[in-house]
Amino acid sequence: MEDKKGKKGEGKGSKKEGKEGDKAHAGAEAAEEKAAMLALLLIPGMDNRILRRLCLHHGSALKAWEKLEETPRALLGGAGAGERKEEWLRARRLLRPREELEKLQERGVRLLLRGEEGYPPDLGRIYDPPAVLFVRGSTRPAGRLLAVVGSRKASAQGRHTAEALGREMAAAGIGVVSGGAFGIDAAAHRGALEVGGPTFAVLGHGFDHSYPPEHRGLFRRVEEAGCLVTEYPPAVPPSPWRFPERNRIIAGMCSGVVVVEGGEKSGALITADYAMEEGREVMAVPGSVSNPLTRGPHRLIRQGAGLVTCLEEILEELGWEGECGRAARAAEEVSPDPLSQSELSLLALLDGEPRSLDFLASRFPGPGPDLYLALSSLLVKGFLGEEPGGRYIRIEQ
Repeated sequence: MEDKKGKKGEGKGSKKEGKEGDKAHAGAEAAEEKAAMLALLLIPGMDNRILRRLCLHHGSALKAWEKLEETPRALLGGAGAGERKEEWLRARRLLRPREELEKLQERGVRLLLRGEEGYPPDLGRIYDPPAVLFVRGSTRPAGRLLAVVGSRKASAQGRHTAEALGREMAAAGIGVVSGGAFGIDAAAHRGALEVGGPTFAVLGHGFDHSYPPEHRGLFRRVEEAGCLVTEYPPAVPPSPWRFPERNRIIAGMCSGVVVVEGGEKSGALITADYAMEEGREVMAVPGSVSNPLTRGPHRLIRQGAGLVTCLEEILEELGWEGECGRAARAAEEVSPDPLSQSELSLLALLDGEPRSLDFLASRFPGPGPDLYLALSSLLVKGFLGEEPGGRYIRIEQ
């Protein structure tokens, strides 16, 4: 009897060990596939479309890497395919896939393959999904995501609106996605960061670079509250054509895109076009007809984009009432500090047009120190914005 029980126990142990062995084997295969995908991306001249063709032809990135020499030149595309193939084979001899993946992980960068847990599922369903995402930060993009995009040369009113939307979205538990650029992008990220995120910046370059350089501090804060995302290996520098290309990722990650200011040829409109093509909700914030940066949003509204001015209207457009709506209303119930008489007097001098300090000083009903104190206070509280040339404009709350 003891022998039978012993054999029976040994059988259960063998099954358990077998399952653990299968998991370990599957994990090793996944790591090999990831390392091969990374190595292929590090080959000079490789792009997302060629990479996808190689993987489809060979059946996997690992096989594409192992059989690169056997790849038909026609798959490499364009003129000079023969020379390109020779260059790629030389690069392949120098690359060590596992070592490259280890170096990436040591730098705190995660590599997400399409379909892998953590890769945004909506992004994987667009027409041209990135085969790989490089992610660095405290968390991965997940849950409800919305993009806030717009002009790099945004007005004070536009920056205020984007910051308010970012803050309200994050307070409502919605991930704020943008591109980390000057103007509207940065304002949306900063608004989300004010309440602890989450916010995610999609970059048009690799992590070895910071563009614009002035946003290094902002990107560090985004990493702490969310993460940075790119489809480019770390060494890839910023180039003008890469930013429109990355806009498809911003649109593809999100359920909707909100455009806050942008001219007729703004990159934000490229993001909106991608969103429309992929069936995402497109919304736009209207503005003064005298502001040329409202032409983009107004054009989108004429084309059928939802006209929105606050988070509540955005939630209605998306049908996201309920839990998000309750959180948003709670965030909006914070009462602002009352304004002093000097602050009210200064605001009364501003009628929506930018005004110089000389103009304000000549009309302010009080001594100079009171004017400067009121001006500084209103800037901090967000009632005033500073335009280029040292002019000040009233921000509509």
